[in-house]
Amino acid sequence: MSGAAAAEYAVLAPALPFTVAPGASQAVSVHFAPTAHGSRNASLIVHSNAVGQPSTNVALTGSGVAPVLNAGASVAFGSSNVGVALTRTVNVANPGERDLVVSQVSLSGADAGDFAVLTGLPLTVVPGGSAAISVRFQPTTVGARSAGASIVGNDPLHPVAPVALTGTGTSPALSLAPTSVDFGDVRIDESSGPLPVTVRNSGSGPLTITGVALGGAGAADFDLVAITLPFLIPPAGELVLQVSYAPAAVGADAATLLITSDDPIASSIEVTLTGNGVSPVFSLTPTSIDFGGQLVGRASSARRATIRNDGTTTLSVSGLTLVGPDAAAFSITAPTLPVSVAPGASLELPVIFTPATVGGASAMLSIATDDPAAPAGDLTLAGVGLSHVLAASPLAIDFGVIEAPGAAGNVALTVTNTSAETITLLDGALTGVSSAAFSVGALAGELAPGASRMVAVGFTGSAAGTYTAQLTITAAESGLPQVVVPLSARAVSSLLAVAPESLDFGSLEVGTSSEERTVTVTNQSGASVTIDALVVADTEFAVSGATPPITLAPGTSVEVQVSFTPSAAGLLSSKLEVHISGQTLPEMVVSLRGEGTAPPAPDAGPGEPDAGSGSPDAGTGLGEAGGGGCGCRVGRGARPEPWFLGAGLWLGFVWMTRRRRR
Repeated sequence: MSGAAAAEYAVLAPALPFTVAPGASQAVSVHFAPTAHGSRNASLIVHSNAVGQPSTNVALTGSGVAPVLNAGASVAFGSSNVGVALTRTVNVANPGERDLVVSQVSLSGADAGDFAVLTGLPLTVVPGGSAAISVRFQPTTVGARSAGASIVGNDPLHPVAPVALTGTGTSPALSLAPTSVDFGDVRIDESSGPLPVTVRNSGSGPLTITGVALGGAGAADFDLVAITLPFLIPPAGELVLQVSYAPAAVGADAATLLITSDDPIASSIEVTLTGNGVSPVFSLTPTSIDFGGQLVGRASSARRATIRNDGTTTLSVSGLTLVGPDAAAFSITAPTLPVSVAPGASLELPVIFTPATVGGASAMLSIATDDPAAPAGDLTLAGVGLSHVLAASPLAIDFGVIEAPGAAGNVALTVTNTSAETITLLDGALTGVSSAAFSVGALAGELAPGASRMVAVGFTGSAAGTYTAQLTITAAESGLPQVVVPLSARAVSSLLAVAPESLDFGSLEVGTSSEERTVTVTNQSGASVTIDALVVADTEFAVSGATPPITLAPGTSVEVQVSFTPSAAGLLSSKLEVHISGQTLPEMVVSLRGEGTAPPAPDAGPGEPDAGSGSPDAGTGLGEAGGGGCGCRVGRGARPEPWFLGAGLWLGFVWMTRRRRR
């Protein structure tokens, strides 16, 4: 054999030397066992004893064919968290001429347990083709991990292909900053600004955030800016979560922010969230102010309404507006707005009423605040414009009629402050022609709103007559109108008056009664008077129609009936005495007069002189015709002389007139 591939050819038979008879032939068996792929050429040189051609060359050609097992020398898996599988492929190529059958992949090395072949075997790879063998890397611990993979195939030249497998076991580590977030005080009508919660990966492997959720009793009051999950944080990387707080009610709130991840040590971790819902609480005391009566054009003293903050955060008062039909009559000393009222503190609002007209006035003070529950409040304002602020009752005092000299009982005068302001009274002043006859008690001093003061007003009449004066009541404050109370009284010489003051019954036959005459008794004083007796000096006069005691109110009268019944002939003068309680002498006397006349004599017989004829011989028969004597007639038919009768009547009248008064 000769040639480059001579070693790959071999003669198998016949054994040498062998003989070939003439004309015969001998088959020589040549074996080809290529050791390489491709054309393999050699020459078979046959040496013999043939003459002229001792050697003969036979060209031998052939091709070496077989599968070829080609695989990468190494596969680097890179880093993977402990327990987390990574899959890589080992690419097996067959550049040969026959199918490559991979029958086995074996793993070896200290960390072979962290690797695994996932592709099922055997695996056939056609000539010129390739196939992927999947290998998984799932580290069991942190650090560098390596193993060897031996791929066994039917490549006759290289039946085993070694592949180096390497990877690194890593682990994430979740950390939070901060681990608790306190939003502090936040108004219930507002939201806090977002506060950050930083999630960091302080480990050697990637950290996967699988869940972020709010939980706890107060979770509804907290808000989280949404993120897309899962979220991968590389080593030394971080995720910033934004959390805000918007309380729905006053009071403390608490919740948790739960973060779950693939941290093998702490797969979930909580952030404590706290906050306190606060709110101002607006209250107004009082809700209405009644200024009562105020003098027109005069400013009242300030009345105060109080705004109080009963809440847990600052109250802002942003508006104070007077509205209503009479808003101009009210004024307020307002602070510069807006004004802040701290929790538990208060703000006083002085309000003044200055009426421009007489009559009622009303308005409203509208208050605007930032209280979310009750942002506005109204203060109702009312007052009355007065033309005067002092009132006296009674408006006038008439002491009536008293007997002079004497004093009337005191009359209580009530002075009232009809305004809503304290007034300082001065003592009352008496003026007028008869002012000295009247008196008034002390009146000076403060008079509270709506209060009254009673003062005694008196009268003393020294002589009969009519008395008048004025009591002027003045306030110490300037500009307040005075009150003038007219005073009047009448003093008389007697308490009672009678009409008529005398009765003349004329002539009446003895034994007969006159018609009743009326005497009217009137109480002309200012107080009640009691008549306790009606006394007649002579029984020929009788009183009827009223029986003492008789009480007469001031200005009232009683009628008394008087009659005359003469018991004998002649002129009779008497009196009717009217007695009142508390006096011994009669208060009034009525003169009474009447004349009794004899009944007419029987008619005289023939030739007898008439007893009343005036004959000198008539009467007693003692006189002489034309003789001397008294000229009086004695006896039943005697009559007094006219001059004597007239003189007697005149003397009686004078005496009665003097007796009328005590």
